[in-house]
Amino acid sequence: MTDLTSRLADRRCPDCNTLQPLFVSQPGSRRVWQRDGAEVIPCPGCAVPLRLEENARDPKGIVASVLLVAILGGGLLAALRAATGWGLGAWQLGGLLLVIVALGIGVSTVWNGFEARRRPVVVAGRALGEEDAS
Repeated sequence: MTDLTSRLADRRCPDCNTLQPLFVSQPGSRRVWQRDGAEVIPCPGCAVPLRLEENARDPKGIVASVLLVAILGGGLLAALRAATGWGLGAWQLGGLLLVIVALGIGVSTVWNGFEARRRPVVVAGRALGEEDAS
């Protein structure tokens, strides 16, 4: 199963049209990171070595990370102000914080997915736009 960000990006293999993952990890590791332009992985459908071109506007999803932190930080301050100003109880404050966290994660995921649409999938060793001679 592919993650939501990869499905939003809709990056596909030029040979077999298989959906490509945006995130990679080391075997046996729980750490996951967004693929950069140098990482080559085999296509899950046809095993052709593929890489994603770098996105010059948002390399490695930095803007999405900043958006996430800004939404979470601003939302936390707004929630604390609302709790003190309106006398919210623990359940209301907890619900408000849950909504803020979900909003931050959702905006970050959608941003990364749509920004990744700018990243063409290319066969490793083949220049962008170059076709096989066979």
